[in-house]
Amino acid sequence: MRNKFEGVCYLCNLAVKIGEGHFQKQRGKFLVKHALYTSAGAKTCEEARSESVKLTKLVNFYQTKE
Repeated sequence: MRNKFEGVCYLCNLAVKIGEGHFQKQRGKFLVKHALYTSAGAKTCEEARSESVKLTKLVNFYQTKE
């Protein structure tokens, strides 16, 4: 099922926004992970990782301009 709450992916340790992944219950806890395949609104771990790298580069670029 799609995740209805934000969380941290247990596979790649990056943020999973609402509706971008799936959840499962394991040992009484809900775990969130990115989708295995790209579909409507979902992201894979690889897509989230590349987005994170782009944002980091952008932040570093603007910090060095100051």
